[in-house]
Amino acid sequence: SDHGNTRGRQPTALDTNANSNDGGGERRLQKKRDRVEEQNDVSGPTYDKPSSSQQSSVRANDGSKNRHSDHGNTREKHTTALDTNVNSNKEGGGMGLQEKRDRAEKENDVRGQSYDKSSSSRTSTVHNEIIPSSNKKRKSGSGNATSTTPTSCNLSPPPPELIPPLPIPKSCIQNITFLADSHSPGLASASLAPRPQCTLCYDSGFHPEGLGATLDERALLDVRERMERWDPYWRVLKELGQRKVPAQADSSGGGGRRTMTTVSTRTAPCTSAPAPWLKSSAGNLPTSCAKLTVESLGKCPDAANASNNNPWGLKWGVSSSVYETGDRRLLLRMLPLKRTKYDQKRSDTHQWPIGSFVQLSQGTSQTVLPLAQRRQQQHDPKLWKGLCYPLDMTHILPDSNSPFCIQICTREVIETPKYDVGVPVSKMFEDSYGMWRSFTGEVKNYDGEYYKIVYEDGDVEELTHEELSSILVKKNNGEGKLLLGSYAIHLAICEYIAPDDLHNQLLRNVQMLSLESSQKLANQYLKNQTVSIDDSDCDDGNSDAISSSLTLSLLCPISKLAIGTPVRGRHCKHMQCFDLKSYLHSNRHVTGGRWRCGVCEDFVSAKDLIRCGLFEAMLHDHRDMVSGIRDKISFRPDGSWCLKAENKLRYASKSSGIGANGGGGDTAEERQSKRDDSSAGQKHSAAQLEIIDLL
Repeated sequence: SDHGNTRGRQPTALDTNANSNDGGGERRLQKKRDRVEEQNDVSGPTYDKPSSSQQSSVRANDGSKNRHSDHGNTREKHTTALDTNVNSNKEGGGMGLQEKRDRAEKENDVRGQSYDKSSSSRTSTVHNEIIPSSNKKRKSGSGNATSTTPTSCNLSPPPPELIPPLPIPKSCIQNITFLADSHSPGLASASLAPRPQCTLCYDSGFHPEGLGATLDERALLDVRERMERWDPYWRVLKELGQRKVPAQADSSGGGGRRTMTTVSTRTAPCTSAPAPWLKSSAGNLPTSCAKLTVESLGKCPDAANASNNNPWGLKWGVSSSVYETGDRRLLLRMLPLKRTKYDQKRSDTHQWPIGSFVQLSQGTSQTVLPLAQRRQQQHDPKLWKGLCYPLDMTHILPDSNSPFCIQICTREVIETPKYDVGVPVSKMFEDSYGMWRSFTGEVKNYDGEYYKIVYEDGDVEELTHEELSSILVKKNNGEGKLLLGSYAIHLAICEYIAPDDLHNQLLRNVQMLSLESSQKLANQYLKNQTVSIDDSDCDDGNSDAISSSLTLSLLCPISKLAIGTPVRGRHCKHMQCFDLKSYLHSNRHVTGGRWRCGVCEDFVSAKDLIRCGLFEAMLHDHRDMVSGIRDKISFRPDGSWCLKAENKLRYASKSSGIGANGGGGDTAEERQSKRDDSSAGQKHSAAQLEIIDLL
């Protein structure tokens, strides 16, 4: 091949110079050979210094190499160009050579040629042979072993995170007629005053600034993750009420092609249709609403629980308050899309908007659904208190094979989206020459109703929020805005997991903190994050003899029983652990303290728990000796621990036995003797410093 002939011709020129030069020329020739070899090491394609016998073997192989495919010849020609540039370029032409070399390497990578940049060796996939760069073996990057086999550096970068596209912005005004909220006893919306029948008007479309009842796919994925994290007892099998809509053009590539995206439903601001009988109830009218339509339940992938009339294995028409593992129910839940600072401190569980009123529409019938939600307080009508329970619709839905619609209206006020000062705009105006062109400007002020716009020519204009949205210079960041007060509606077929079964699943997934890491963490906690109580006066000057220890309990603070699986929150600042199974059993019901840590009362989800290796080792040694009166264990800075004596109770000094004096307890002389022995022992022993985990 040309590559073989080139490699043969270059050494021939060097050998000819060697025969014609004297001793000084031989030294110059050796320097020239070394320089060529260094350049070849840098350029990638390298070769050994051949002898005359090797030259003849190269020429003899010309015929066999020419019989290779065009693909192999093309790759060899790229290598020939590199070798020729090495011999012909000077030091000043290094940049051009580097560019050609990089381009050739990319082309060779595409054709299957792999390079090892660390060892400057090359593997030919056509000839299945390795051509070393020199007689010296180069060390690989790891270890001391020598290797001439290169490793491929043609590594494709990791795929970028796929961001779901946003739907195409559009408006779709719809009306919903809600039944009167006047049923007794108690109103369905948990309000103080009844509400007559009303018709609400809202926008069911999508707008990037947050208006509209369409929830984009990225926010939908976040809602799904929050449901799984804070309600692990219900495994989602099928989400209902979702639909496919056209998405915005793909700006990241693909020729601007349009795709489809999955959307769901959220509550949107609404207005009531004018009616004379609504004037007296203006303060009780809903401020937000939404409608979720379900065409069908879809197909069940689990054929074992499926049947012709009941594909999902749901117990339609059967009400139940106690669930077992494997029970399937149709649950309606809601989550706030944007949480306040106060909400961020609590568990992110299901929550109804204040004053929620839900009705089921199927065919021509409409039914008001009862909710367990927060109630309006009489002493302060602005205050709503109470617990929110998910709505089990399995026993409510009369016909699961027919399409149905869930309509909800609330008294939750959704914030008005506001654009910041300096937002760029662009609008068409007629200039001084009578030509229509685009004038750019920006927002200068907002008075709560109108935006003040100043254009490039100095003109000023005041626009409403809707008018400003139409001329806004949009900068799509792949995410729709979430407004405070807007709630996501989540309707899904779920399967129940009992606490014991959930415990077995979490044992395989909970992160384990090793014994060594737990000991280091305990020592750091012992040094910086504890309160020390000194029982002695240390008047004898033996401050160096003071030893510290950390006292922990092997009883679960939730069940008051010996800990089975010791866990604590990932971000908790204490070393004390609690039992995983007791924690799961105590949080299966909706309570005000749901998902609170058993020690520090911070909110900790099941996915944020870690197992402590130190507690595992302590329980392995002393589990059988733990009881209600002996549960304290002392951890020392050297990493050792010991189970302490029985706890000192308040009533321990009141002995039930009869002493020598005929009364209960010791005599005065016996008590004085014990005090003397105790004081004498304190003088001769080093002072002890005990650290107690108070959190």
